[in-house]
Amino acid sequence: MKIISELNATEGLPNDLAIQTLFALINWDVRDGVFPEGFVNDAFEAFSLLIERLCTNLKVWEQVHPVELPLKTGKVRKSVNKTEKDLPDKMLHEGFYNCLQNCPDEIALIAAEGTFSYKKLGSYVAGIQNELCKSGFRKGDFVAISADKGMWQIAAVLAVLFSGGVYLPFDVSQPIARQNKILEKSGTKYLITNKKYQSLEWKEHIVVLAAEDINRTEQALTIVEIPLENPAYIIHTSGTTGDPKGVVISHKAAVNTIEDINSRFDINSADRMFGLANLAFDLSVYDIFGAFNAGAALVLPDPEKQKDPYYWVETIKKNEITVWNSVPAQMQMLVSVIVFIPM
Repeated sequence: MKIISELNATEGLPNDLAIQTLFALINWDVRDGVFPEGFVNDAFEAFSLLIERLCTNLKVWEQVHPVELPLKTGKVRKSVNKTEKDLPDKMLHEGFYNCLQNCPDEIALIAAEGTFSYKKLGSYVAGIQNELCKSGFRKGDFVAISADKGMWQIAAVLAVLFSGGVYLPFDVSQPIARQNKILEKSGTKYLITNKKYQSLEWKEHIVVLAAEDINRTEQALTIVEIPLENPAYIIHTSGTTGDPKGVVISHKAAVNTIEDINSRFDINSADRMFGLANLAFDLSVYDIFGAFNAGAALVLPDPEKQKDPYYWVETIKKNEITVWNSVPAQMQMLVSVIVFIPM
């Protein structure tokens, strides 16, 4: 069978297939000016190739996805998606440790409590690590973190990872009953929180540590080696039934994402990252460790103003933030405000 293809620009969108004795005439009428340039030609090429394959190969009729991309489009996609490369064998928090060794006096964190160098922040991390060890913590244990945005929240996350543990981030605005349900379901024994939340009715037999009561120490941080396939954190979603469901992410998987994004957007030590995402939301993982793996500075919003887009603009200008990472809705809010308050 011989295929004769025709593509015309008209006002209609019919698709006609007229079969003659030894010929198949394929004709598309396409409304001009509606589709992006090249789109219709690619679609028509794919359709024509499909007809030819259906006529020459019976197995095509059994394929679940028989339509193939046009050769030119396929080459472009293959080239763009060719992102395989060797990843560094490191744990999620090793970027912070490297900065602690190589650039200790560079700014690591800007938060409501003040500005912290890698060395200064590391002293708070070491203090929490010591307190966890005194409380009976062992490598691989789960530690929940229910704290406001700020230095103590970041120090707690790092301390858990440096100790070889797994952190479970909580949203402090969630009901205590839900947080307790996650503690019970996950078998978590330890909780780091702010002093103002320490007296809440936490689940029994949980070791509750008030971050502000922990003394910082100049003692060197101890980094506990664990397999890269081990979990780094567990984020709980509401689930379709409303029952919290944990999503377990390994060090290797998280580092893969961070290395890819930092490479694609050339994130480096000159950057400043705006950590807007809630700790219980997975975007926060990149905010924290994307910054520390690049030797950049993480800027956290004041927890009392973190939902105010006018405050976002002020913070971006004041701290010369270069990296914004958020859901589209928050970006839309930011853009709407910028229209009235030029950057």
